[in-house]
Amino acid sequence: MKKSYAFYLHKRVVTKGSYWYVYYLDPITGKQKTAISINTLRKKLGIYDRSSITRRREVEYIAQKALDDGIITFGKKDPNFIEYVMEFWDFEHSDYIRRRNLKNPNSLGHDYTRNMRNYFKKHALPLLPSNLKLSCVTTNHVELIVNTLFDDGLLANATILKVVQSMSVPLNEAKRLRMISHNPVENLESISTKPKRRGILTSSELHQIILIMRRKSRENAFDPRVYLATVLSAFTGMRQGEIRALKAGAITLINSEQGIITVSQSIAVYAGMKSTKGKRERFVPCPRWLCEDLLQLASRNPYGTELVFWSDTTQKNPISSSFITLDFNKTVADLLEEQNNCVGEMVEVSTRKLGEKKSITKGEFLRRERNIVFHSLRHYYVTFMRGKVGDNLLQSVVGHQSTAMTNNYTHETEERLLEVGRVSCNILPSP
Repeated sequence: MKKSYAFYLHKRVVTKGSYWYVYYLDPITGKQKTAISINTLRKKLGIYDRSSITRRREVEYIAQKALDDGIITFGKKDPNFIEYVMEFWDFEHSDYIRRRNLKNPNSLGHDYTRNMRNYFKKHALPLLPSNLKLSCVTTNHVELIVNTLFDDGLLANATILKVVQSMSVPLNEAKRLRMISHNPVENLESISTKPKRRGILTSSELHQIILIMRRKSRENAFDPRVYLATVLSAFTGMRQGEIRALKAGAITLINSEQGIITVSQSIAVYAGMKSTKGKRERFVPCPRWLCEDLLQLASRNPYGTELVFWSDTTQKNPISSSFITLDFNKTVADLLEEQNNCVGEMVEVSTRKLGEKKSITKGEFLRRERNIVFHSLRHYYVTFMRGKVGDNLLQSVVGHQSTAMTNNYTHETEERLLEVGRVSCNILPSP
């Protein structure tokens, strides 16, 4: 395969010596740009050494550095790389995002694009030349970012991959539009990720947590919204965003034992109310007593809206994710302290800032070590139900990209859901 060169060098010999010129090639058209002297490139790079350059290797270094630093441009379709990526991930102004969402509605959400923009802005942008052009981005630029992030040791492999993705997707689009000939990220060495194993509570631990929350909420010592959110996730496997977005109209009482919840919305930090993760509506069986408790909670909504998990501070949004997470985590940590006879003990842990440490309770340390989070309730539900109902049926209920029983609610669907409900009602004892 013929090697593709970024530039050619020409040495012009005159009576008093010689001069070097560089001919750059447009990466898209292959056309040769007008020659530029190596002395001119030195000045543009801020090198004001007037001594003559005689070695070809020095000339190649300066020519390549001018390319890497964005000194050389190839016309109007060669934007500044940093500006290009920042605009690419701007949800309000990106033409790419607008067109993607027109072709496939809700395929790119506000939260996802904002996160991508922030990954790039925080971790990649500071390590890039400010005047680097899109066509001049090389594998070396991206590799420098990756190696620096690894050397810092502050980010997990999965996060570093997100940083790479924040550049790779815009570069792929530029390649598709023939703004560049290839995506330099394609030559990057692979980064392996080993996701942290999702923690799961034991049956005994889950029962104790629910009993503690229930007792304290009846004594007005624990927020009933956090208690009901926890119970709902344990009985249905619903995600926290889906629970927070729940409205009274989505709860239907079917018989004396069960109800069915229509899961069609979720809530995100920046996007607010949106469709669920799988973009599909689904139906989830739920014990009748829990449905009634949820409807009763909704009836106490001070704003008169249908939100079940209403907020004390705003009519527009439900309770925050942190509101649920903080109380849930503390309850788990307190229980683990009691189980391990370490009440009152403190542990020193490292923070994200290099060299800094802070003290946390031993129970919180154990919770983090086991990776027990609110989403662990969903994991518990799936683990409990697997093998007791068909996989396709379970996937439909938890929203794992299955098309069965979505957007097609019939009497037969209801019977199958109630079958699931008869199993899931055994996850926890009735109050």
